[in-house]
Amino acid sequence: MRWKAVLDADDFPDRADPERLCFITESGHAYTSGAQAADVAEEQRKLLAADAVILLFPLWWYGIPAILKGWFERVYAYGFGYGYRGAGNRLRFGDGMLKGKRAMLATMVGGGERDYGPRGINGPCRSCCSR
Repeated sequence: MRWKAVLDADDFPDRADPERLCFITESGHAYTSGAQAADVAEEQRKLLAADAVILLFPLWWYGIPAILKGWFERVYAYGFGYGYRGAGNRLRFGDGMLKGKRAMLATMVGGGERDYGPRGINGPCRSCCSR
């Protein structure tokens, strides 16, 4: 895909406030005015069309890889992924555009089973991840 993983000023050529780059404000402005980057709008279209989304990724420094985090930052625009209907954060997750959508996470870790045991260097994983 050659996905651009960095959310930056280039994502907002038609800025609501040219003097100050506020990602929430500009993200919402781009979404509501239809001025989003084409790759962002396409990913949002895919999410809306999907019955379920499966995210499969390697654990990278105890978190998601930067390119995936960048995907979330760009695609989950204000008004699309959160802050639904101008209600601020009151309706942040439960009643947004993705209400009723299903997702599953699967991650790989870079170590042996012993590393993720009760006395392993990374601590137990099965108890929190296998539910």
